[in-house]
Amino acid sequence: MKKWVKIIIGVSSALLTLGIAVSIIVPVSVNAVRNPAAPRVNKNKKHIACIGDSLTYGVGTFFRDYESYPAFLSKKVPQEYQILNYGLSGRTATSTGNYPYINERFYNISKEVKADIYIIMLGTNDSKADNWSKAGDNGISYKTEFKQIVESYKNLDNNPTIYVMQPPRAYPRYKSGLSIYGINNDLISTTIYDYVQEIADELNINCIDLYNFTKDHPGWYSDGVHFKASGYKEIANYISELLTYPTD
Repeated sequence: MKKWVKIIIGVSSALLTLGIAVSIIVPVSVNAVRNPAAPRVNKNKKHIACIGDSLTYGVGTFFRDYESYPAFLSKKVPQEYQILNYGLSGRTATSTGNYPYINERFYNISKEVKADIYIIMLGTNDSKADNWSKAGDNGISYKTEFKQIVESYKNLDNNPTIYVMQPPRAYPRYKSGLSIYGINNDLISTTIYDYVQEIADELNINCIDLYNFTKDHPGWYSDGVHFKASGYKEIANYISELLTYPTD
């Protein structure tokens, strides 16, 4: 991708974080943020696939190709591994959410690549009132459907190592105490947090707690939900300390 296109996409991503209607200014780049091209797979390397929403994609920075947590993580893993960023802004774990991840081409592409390691985080957008209201009693559909997503990766015939992550803290940006985009930190810190841990326990997979890692660091954020480059770097460093690598 040409450098100037990457710059436009980066600026658009940052402006979206600020709530600016950049679709009027650069509609093509907004589409690139919401529906990015799939990462190119180096078949000569092992792979770590990062599955998630805008927090995986890297919204909040100007240059997500270099400043998302997967980008920073690529500098911390062994050289034989390639990091693949399959994050999609606004996506949900629930099929009744406004943008279900399972309906996206990245969902199938990320399974077809048969990565050695999958790092999966969805739930921040599920906490929005409209999405949560469709998720059944106490959001039980979130647990059921997120577990099904995780199992679909776990059951791949290459037997990958799976990590699920509890979403990070969402800080209020307004005097009302609410976070932007209608993100509900009360749900993220309780029900969603607990469901992710339960899924990890039930499937006997690894769980990374980003909530407690981020809860005392408002300075890492660009808007209370997404991170600055320095925040994504902290997350990547933390994840890298917890990863273990399959042996042949």
